[in-house]
Amino acid sequence: MLGQYGEELAAARAASQINPENRLALWCELRALASNGRVDEFRSRLDALEEMGSQAIPATIGGTEIQAAGTTAQLLFRLANELEAHGDSAESRRTLTRTLAWLRTRSDADRRSLIGRYDLAQGLYLLGDLDAAQPLIARLAAQQPTTTVFITMQGLVAARRGLRIDAERAVERLAALEDRFDLGRTVYARAQIAARLGDSAESIRLLQQIALRRAPYSEFGNALRADPELASLRRNPAFLKLVAPKG
Repeated sequence: MLGQYGEELAAARAASQINPENRLALWCELRALASNGRVDEFRSRLDALEEMGSQAIPATIGGTEIQAAGTTAQLLFRLANELEAHGDSAESRRTLTRTLAWLRTRSDADRRSLIGRYDLAQGLYLLGDLDAAQPLIARLAAQQPTTTVFITMQGLVAARRGLRIDAERAVERLAALEDRFDLGRTVYARAQIAARLGDSAESIRLLQQIALRRAPYSEFGNALRADPELASLRRNPAFLKLVAPKG
């Protein structure tokens, strides 16, 4: 529902009434609240999402058994990105900070797990604490050196630090891992790194390549628009065409 957040909110609330344990419906409700600037309601409903625990919604990342995309923390990070994309950077940072605090309350087993460590690294990265995030990402990548998401994170950190050679090395590794069954994930990762490096034309070329494949993501335009790695593209006419509602 690109941009139709009022309708999304109504639909999500209807789904939640039918099944209060439907975490995806609650997340859609929170996204709609964030997108509409209804911050007080957004904050109050975050409690409900956190109380649902940390079990992942099945969503394989990088073709491995790590299923971080649907953890509570990852859903919260995506909400923070939504807030930032709609211009509320302060609330976005509050949400990220709150999520990191919540992660630190999890059990030892959760915090030490591969997913738990990735969630922590991702949160620190999104807050801009690259010094804290980098060693966590390096250890994850050493443990699973062919996992796309870890290589991507290494490339993004390098790009943000101005280490072009290291970032381009990550891009090369991603390109070598690409296959027709990865549904465009490695291409998307390369587009993210290219955008961070300031290579707008290359980033858009890669995103267009995914769009031609009909993308693995539902609401592809929303995914692009809210992705902080692509923030530098948000005024680019070619990018705006990609995120425009279709149909």
